[in-house]
Amino acid sequence: MAVYPLISNESLEAICNILADTSSGLKGSEIAKLLASSNIADISPEVTKRVRLFNALSKKQKEDKCSNNILGFIKRVMAPQRYVGAPEYYEGFRAELNKALSFAGYKVNKQGDIEILEKPAKSLDEIVSEVSTGKQGRGDPNLYEKLFDSLNFHSEIIRHSRGLFIESEKDTSKRTVSIKECVTAYEVFVKHIADIDDSGSSLMGKAFSFTDDKYPPIQVSGLRDDSGRNLQEGIKLMSMGMMKALRNINIHATAKDNVVGMYEALNMLSTVSLLWQTIDNGLIEALSKSTDFNESKQLSQTFERLRAYYKKQGIDYPDIPYKNALLKGCTMYSGLINGYVAHPILRRFIDDNKNFIGSKECTLLPEEKDTLYTYFK
Repeated sequence: MAVYPLISNESLEAICNILADTSSGLKGSEIAKLLASSNIADISPEVTKRVRLFNALSKKQKEDKCSNNILGFIKRVMAPQRYVGAPEYYEGFRAELNKALSFAGYKVNKQGDIEILEKPAKSLDEIVSEVSTGKQGRGDPNLYEKLFDSLNFHSEIIRHSRGLFIESEKDTSKRTVSIKECVTAYEVFVKHIADIDDSGSSLMGKAFSFTDDKYPPIQVSGLRDDSGRNLQEGIKLMSMGMMKALRNINIHATAKDNVVGMYEALNMLSTVSLLWQTIDNGLIEALSKSTDFNESKQLSQTFERLRAYYKKQGIDYPDIPYKNALLKGCTMYSGLINGYVAHPILRRFIDDNKNFIGSKECTLLPEEKDTLYTYFK
């Protein structure tokens, strides 16, 4: 049986950072189980996952005077059978791990086996990237692009971060930049449609706050029941937290010093996308449910600023799927009586989409279209 040399502490730490990544790596219970099945002592289960794994693997290879059991552990982690329901996740995880393994002279192939490279990587340019090369059946060369596109991000997230995220496969610092770009864009968006001269968490607190006698500058739901009020409060707190956690992600150092994992970056971008989409979708929904004059006035003003923002970006708001949803809502709107729409914003919205209602892109049922057609007569 071949005896494999010890893996340097630097390479082993990089490997453990990926294997135990907070968002995409092993869970604590998985680490315990896999260490036990590999006959490796879990010597510090109370510390963070990355340190816990490094301590266990480092001690084992020093005792063995070889890295055989460490490579065996990695093989167990990367057994394809463990990822039957998530093939794209497996390929992304394998690609990230191989970047760290290449400095030790190894890589994990598609079958989950450990292969020895002709020579270890000495620089970032030499990293074995199963994502980028696409050689010898090594994996999908468009994985970063496919993963990003599969998440159906808000159009503004796509505009501000797609290119940067795809480029981050070769320059990992661009993941951090892509996150900051989106968070900053969200901040500008909220500042514009709330019409508040502020920034950061303070801006978010003011933009979404409400009281019993004062409506919020940005309303994402009806506020007459606990469900709507809880959603409004939740979006406020999430937006405030995001300003603290993500906008300042590299405030104390350069982007290269704050590299985030591929899946961790996608999770962060998903958070921004969720908040942005909630504002887009919630505003007209709140309008359609409003029966209070002051509330409707506030919502109408916000809606006009929202439309102006998107018009400046050259974006048709709302997009086709949401147009269908909103028009469907208009057919059930209590103000639509005998072809009359009481609310001016909804009235104009129907007017603006008269041609759309008769197009193939409109998915309303015939009877729903008839309801709207009565309005035009």
